[in-house]
Amino acid sequence: MRTFNQTIATNVPLNANYNSPYVPLRNIYMYSMAAIITGTPTGTLKIQASNDPETNDTQYNTTAGVPPAVGPTNWVDITDSSFPVTSSGETMWNVRYIGYNYVRVVYTDSSGGTSTATMKIVFNGKGS
Repeated sequence: MRTFNQTIATNVPLNANYNSPYVPLRNIYMYSMAAIITGTPTGTLKIQASNDPETNDTQYNTTAGVPPAVGPTNWVDITDSSFPVTSSGETMWNVRYIGYNYVRVVYTDSSGGTSTATMKIVFNGKGS
């Protein structure tokens, strides 16, 4: 079984809404994502999935580390993944039996732009 581990966001300010870079889930059977928060945020975190088909425009060039030219556009909230965030710490989603093509983390700010908190997101997937 192969492991795919990548930091997908670093030092993201949590004083505005934020959509993380998406992760293509090709050949990944299960994944976990950790959101590491410093400071005192006021908002909500959740994960979203997309079943948009993969095309030549949405594929990563893994050799060169080049992101795709076009990404998925249709996103759906993953049931029961949303929760309020009001303090520093680490939150983790652990997901098995994946049937969708892409995943991302979404932060919705409710501080009115006054939060000085930041977030790092680490993705860890296992598959073939």
